[in-house]
Amino acid sequence: MDKLELNVTGLRNDLNKFTEQNNKTAQQQKLMGNRIDKIEKQLQSISNLYGDPNFIISELNERKKRKSEVVFYNVPESKKPAGLDRRDDDIEQVAALIPEDLSNKIPDIKVRRLGKPVQGKTRPVLLYTPSPATAREVIKINPAGDTGIKFKPSLTHAQQQHLNMLRTELNELIKGGDNKRAIKYINGVPKIVDKPELHAPREKN
Repeated sequence: MDKLELNVTGLRNDLNKFTEQNNKTAQQQKLMGNRIDKIEKQLQSISNLYGDPNFIISELNERKKRKSEVVFYNVPESKKPAGLDRRDDDIEQVAALIPEDLSNKIPDIKVRRLGKPVQGKTRPVLLYTPSPATAREVIKINPAGDTGIKFKPSLTHAQQQHLNMLRTELNELIKGGDNKRAIKYINGVPKIVDKPELHAPREKN
């Protein structure tokens, strides 16, 4: 009887483990299904646009223009009334973030805030530069201190859609337990790639 009871207990434990595994598998399948649905909808939306020759021409022109633009995030907004004084404050802040050797390439700084003012939110600042090469140099700048200010490329709506699609896909992968992926720009195009493996440092002889 003791052996039978032990066998029953062991089988019950195994059954509980299988049930738990099946529940996890079902949850992962649901997450995967939701992820596929979202990606299919986004792909359909993008493919519909890309099939239009007028859209393609417009998109290419817009991307060419934006290559000379840089978006500054988390630059504090001026407390002055809307107008030239407020813009002058933005110009002064942006100028202070650009090193002197690089500021010589942007003698006439032109900026504008993106979007409508919202209480409690900081709007991004769009900086116009003379060339794509200058814009790339600005993007490489690492602001000093813990300001939270970041410099990013200026993206078209289609590029933003594509990046959001990748972020959605990456978030679903992480929810499913896959933490070995990341978004990386390859030749200027964001893609989901495997994270590089971290190797332990070699011991010195």
